[in-house]
Amino acid sequence: MCMKKFFTVLIGASILGFGGIVLSLDSFAQSAGQSADTQSAPAPSQAELAGEADVQTLFQEDAPSKSTDSAAGEAKPAPAPSAQEEPPSLSDYLNKAASKVGASGEATPEALSTGAAGVNTSSPGLNLPAGGAAADEPVESPEMLKAKAEMDLRKDAFNTTTNQLMPLKPAEIRRILELYDETTQAAETSIYPMPEPESAFQATSLDPGAKPLVIKTAVGNVTTLSIVDITGQPWPIQDLTWAGDFQIEQPDKGSHMLRITPNSKFATGNVSMRLLGLNPPVIFTLSTERKSVHVRLDVQVPEIGPNGVLPPVETPVSTKAGDDFMTAVLMGVTKGTGVAALNVEGIDGRTSAVIKDGMMYIRTPYTMLSPAWVQSIQSGDGTKVYALNFTPVILLSDKGKMVRAYLSHKEIADEQY
Repeated sequence: MCMKKFFTVLIGASILGFGGIVLSLDSFAQSAGQSADTQSAPAPSQAELAGEADVQTLFQEDAPSKSTDSAAGEAKPAPAPSAQEEPPSLSDYLNKAASKVGASGEATPEALSTGAAGVNTSSPGLNLPAGGAAADEPVESPEMLKAKAEMDLRKDAFNTTTNQLMPLKPAEIRRILELYDETTQAAETSIYPMPEPESAFQATSLDPGAKPLVIKTAVGNVTTLSIVDITGQPWPIQDLTWAGDFQIEQPDKGSHMLRITPNSKFATGNVSMRLLGLNPPVIFTLSTERKSVHVRLDVQVPEIGPNGVLPPVETPVSTKAGDDFMTAVLMGVTKGTGVAALNVEGIDGRTSAVIKDGMMYIRTPYTMLSPAWVQSIQSGDGTKVYALNFTPVILLSDKGKMVRAYLSHKEIADEQY
């Protein structure tokens, strides 16, 4: 009898899965307990024997046919109850539960709750998943849930703060800086070409009706002005004042040099200065140019200053301002009609000579000793120009050492001066 009930349990497991096995084991335990108490009970009735015979017949059939018959809902009629009310057999309970199974193969709560009295439908086996396997999911403790929630909150706060304080990525920041640099360059770059720098030597006039010399300045450039006397020696500036949007600096008090810088692109004005030991003031006009700029300007005053050096040989010194050709020779520009270059030998290349209208002009950093010259001019850096009649040999002094230079004719230049 016990073996038959065990086989019945196996059939129930194939229908309801793991949940059915637990329920069948529960029912089997109850039935086994009752059979132990009723070993001396009378022999089973004809109906019970017929039910057992049906169970054996079903056990001998193939599993697919049993599953198909159960899914089709072909439930066998329950045997008639005996005169004495007994708990229902396992086969009756399984047949009733199978009739409640849906087409999807899952047991509904109504099917599990349908049964005779004494069956606990809330048993743990009936609450398992229909697949027959319990979900192996770890249960998180309240401390773990709290720590996880706190971690999520801190992560959200970090992301929000980062997006608010640093919303841009490094590549985007670099691109913004590049665009700013391009915009700044476009705004600060002049639309006109840079002015041509000039280094000039000019002589000013102290005559009452003479116009002041014009000093050409430019934005972004510093103009250096030097004041020298007729012998080329520095002439100290005693005081000065100016008008216009310019910045004028004197490196040292009593220096002969000024640095002039315009503060605007169209600044104009003038500067007036008083030289040491000279009564008339020296005045210059300041102008801002775009084509050219005086980066260096040496201005010669037609007088002998306090630091002037008289020539070693007493010769007439010209104080005439505005000798254009001598100024051109001093600046190194010797082109023009009737101008002939002379060959100079016996001395370094810093000494040169030209001849014009029968007068020879010597440009040299040395001091001439012989022959006597008619005129001379000197720049602030010590370069001198001597005007004298033609001679094939001249004597010069190089810091007390006498040197001899030999002159000879060269071809005449044909360009217009």
